[in-house]
Amino acid sequence: MDTKELLKSIIRTFQANPLPQDIIKRDIELPIDSGAVISVIGSRRAGKTYLVLETIQQLLNKGVPKDNIIYINFEDERLIDLKTSDLDSILQAYRELYPDNNLSEAYLFLDEIQNIEGWEKFVRRAHESITKRVYITGSNSKLLSTEIATELRGRTLPYEVFPLSFSEFLRFRDIPYSPNDRYVPSVRAKIVAALDEFLLYGGFPEVLSRDQVLKTKTLQEYLNVMITNDLVKRYDIKSPKTVQFFVRQVLNSNAKEFSVNKIYNSFQSVGLKISNTTLYDYMEYVQTIYLAFVLNKYVYSDRLKEQTSKKIYAIDSGLYNAFNTQHLDDKAKLLENAIFLQIYRNTKEVSFYKDEYSECDFIISDQGKPKQAIQACFSMKSDDTRKRETRGLVRACKALNFTEGTILTFDQQEQFEQDGITITVTPVWLYFLDDALGKK
Repeated sequence: MDTKELLKSIIRTFQANPLPQDIIKRDIELPIDSGAVISVIGSRRAGKTYLVLETIQQLLNKGVPKDNIIYINFEDERLIDLKTSDLDSILQAYRELYPDNNLSEAYLFLDEIQNIEGWEKFVRRAHESITKRVYITGSNSKLLSTEIATELRGRTLPYEVFPLSFSEFLRFRDIPYSPNDRYVPSVRAKIVAALDEFLLYGGFPEVLSRDQVLKTKTLQEYLNVMITNDLVKRYDIKSPKTVQFFVRQVLNSNAKEFSVNKIYNSFQSVGLKISNTTLYDYMEYVQTIYLAFVLNKYVYSDRLKEQTSKKIYAIDSGLYNAFNTQHLDDKAKLLENAIFLQIYRNTKEVSFYKDEYSECDFIISDQGKPKQAIQACFSMKSDDTRKRETRGLVRACKALNFTEGTILTFDQQEQFEQDGITITVTPVWLYFLDDALGKK
């Protein structure tokens, strides 16, 4: 079967089959008929495809004929050898299938488009001269933000998709929540139990339906695919063993300070030869494919950020837990990771505070001005832990001229004053859900 005939088959098969009936609405919603190229970026298996299918269902509900929908998933193994020059065959195949249809009225959905080298020029041409209704998804933030923004000269709207937030997790688990539910013991118990599952296994949508053993195996397989397809193949890494070891070092550094030099020393200790330059490239790659994020220490000057200490956080607490070989089920780290992801969804202006005596996990800023200090602490029951976490929060608040700060715990709640700083201790599930309700 030649390329055009294959694409006809793919287009018609999608149109002939019903959409999945188990699509659960996410908090994020893609615009319809915006006139811009809608780019949906995020890690593998985070739900980008289902978000696209939800958008297609909205179009069908509005009366758009299904033969006006062109959906191509470039993860399809039949398209593995597709070249840039073949992309125009998508349009040719559609014209031959529907000679009476106007392509300008068609909606073009290109899923995981980063698999095709040089796709940007095709998308630009399709948007400029064929249809303004173009949607693309991909698992590479650099290819689907920097390059397309340059190529399309601002005619794109990017949307980031993360694994499920906790409020979305409850929706997928069919656990209703309203502001007054926090006072109902039975509902609160369900929410706290769900939080425990959320921290251990994360928010990748497909993982929710698996049993406990398969959850971990599924997460491990996700990471293996990220390493093999998104790192080794895409960046043409000649030694897969080195990048596998690097990723393991990164995940084992989760919610801790790290440096490339420390990872370099780990390589030396096991006899793996690699340069610092290559490790810095690897660090950029794992961020680009949404495997992990780097958090900088708070400094007063943007110019100094790259010179400061850094911490690492995984894209999903469950993914970290599935590969954590040092402290299995370390719920303090899982809690901190989940809090980081919730903050990062809302703002990229987040850092951590550290001085010679203490540390505060998160400083949230607005246009460069620090606004809020948050400490992550699984439990405040130990006197030593309470003193350490309080000291770090108070010192950060005083340094940044805050009069109050927050400590997020698994399920403790109180308020007290320390050295003139009002400290609110809040269950993290309440913080997550109040944040979600505040956006509605």
